[in-house]
Amino acid sequence: MAKHLKFIASAVMVQEGNVEGAYRTLNRILTMDGLLEDTKRPRYNEKPCRQQQRESYERCRQIYNIELNRADLWQGC
Repeated sequence: MAKHLKFIASAVMVQEGNVEGAYRTLNRILTMDGLLEDTKRPRYNEKPCRQQQRESYERCRQIYNIELNRADLWQGC
């Protein structure tokens, strides 16, 4: 559900016939939201061991990003 709301909120307007600029903007938005990876991934079969490695990496990356975006990085000091 959340990805659908992001997609609806990410409207790109074409200004003065500049389709290439609008395409680049839309591509950047979809890449940042992770939608392009989700659509390209099922194109090929993924072995279970590679799937577990990918999911583990994604979980670690998510935890790392949450820690870096925390308001007070050094809580003990």
